[in-house]
Amino acid sequence: MVHYHICWSDSKLDWQAFDTPEDARIEAEKLVLSGESYTIDSFANDCPRCKATLQLGDNPRINREYDIFEQLRDGCPIWRKHAMGLVNTREKLKEIGSTTPNQCFAMYVPTKEIVARVNVKDVEDDD
Repeated sequence: MVHYHICWSDSKLDWQAFDTPEDARIEAEKLVLSGESYTIDSFANDCPRCKATLQLGDNPRINREYDIFEQLRDGCPIWRKHAMGLVNTREKLKEIGSTTPNQCFAMYVPTKEIVARVNVKDVEDDD
């Protein structure tokens, strides 16, 4: 079955399968952050992303559960919150990011995919 994924320019992540490219585009427009870009890619039955997800016993078409972490200055992550669905997760991540200068990220723990980050600093800003 032909389906579509959002593929972000700065990562290999593609969150979920969509039935039409328009559905994928609408979701991508809700998720895109300033400075990010994406493509909508078409896949068939041999989709490596869906195969990997199904091997974990997960259905790629349902809302996933994500965990949100804050990375402390010493590099250690601390768990901050749990969220359902990518849009909701990104909103909660933005809320948490607005309360700290530290980098925060959302992760789909079963695959260790980091699906979003806020407060990302350039290496040279780390003084």
